[in-house]
Amino acid sequence: MGVCISEIELEYNEVHKINAGWIRLFGVSKGHRNKGIGKALLHNGMQWHWDQGMDTLYVGVDEMNPPAERVYRSVGFRVQDEGAIWSLDL
Repeated sequence: MGVCISEIELEYNEVHKINAGWIRLFGVSKGHRNKGIGKALLHNGMQWHWDQGMDTLYVGVDEMNPPAERVYRSVGFRVQDEGAIWSLDL
């Protein structure tokens, strides 16, 4: 019904002296949308990154995907680079 795959690129973080993670794949099947599943999956991913010591979380968003934009905004993400990169300070 839904998926949220998270990743931490340790080498990238070490080189750039940051503690950031990425939501690499996120989605909820059409028949299960608007039921809070997406928010629950994102909150779980956010908590996992927090537990790993990350302080920022990024997600790439297709600018032609308003439903994704709405769910990311609803949990606190903000646009960092219009239509491409969103971030959330954890």
